[in-house]
Amino acid sequence: MKEKIAKVLQNDYSLLNSDEDVAKLNCFVEMMLKYNETHNLTSITDEEDVVYKHLLDSVIPKELFNDNAKVLDIGCGAGFPSVPLAIIKPKTNFVALDSVRKKVDFVESVKNELNLDNLTTVHARIEDFARLGAEREQYDIVISRAVAALNIVLEYSAPMLRNGGLIYAYKGIGYEEEIKKAQNALKILDCEVVDVKEYDINEIDTKRYVVVIRKKSKISTKYPRIQNKPRKQPL
Repeated sequence: MKEKIAKVLQNDYSLLNSDEDVAKLNCFVEMMLKYNETHNLTSITDEEDVVYKHLLDSVIPKELFNDNAKVLDIGCGAGFPSVPLAIIKPKTNFVALDSVRKKVDFVESVKNELNLDNLTTVHARIEDFARLGAEREQYDIVISRAVAALNIVLEYSAPMLRNGGLIYAYKGIGYEEEIKKAQNALKILDCEVVDVKEYDINEIDTKRYVVVIRKKSKISTKYPRIQNKPRKQPL
């Protein structure tokens, strides 16, 4: 696995800073696969799939993350994309949030094992976390990967951003339809799509996209709605 990580992420795509990054990513993957044997973190366990579909997919938009930015990963799952990003962007601050305790516990164990001082974990539902005065509207960037449709992601993410903050929504080939369906949410939450970054992963014949959305102004404190309404009754 270590050799594959080095070849793809360091040599082919030039996304890593050092051999230490390779070692840390390898340790992270080994911990994930071991934990997955008993806790079902991910269905992606094949070596090539892990490297391309988890690691590369997480870090390919590396250039979008500035030093000293405060980044919230909503629904971090097994730690993608926040853990790989925290490894390769040590001067960027990441908060990994998930409502599932076993996933947060795993990410916390990785943080401790790899001494990732720029990574913090939170066990909470985003609807509840958004109502903490100390956290709401405090983030420069909110990231989401395999969480929900874009209109739902918007309602979860926008309340956490400072004015002018950005949402990076990792998406596949259906992103254009998701943007169309998110027009009402964009209007209500006073956000706008400012860019779509396209990334070719030729080795597995796929394209990945990051939809970049900017929050324009302060929004009502009634968002995100509670009791799972963003999913049940999307904007």
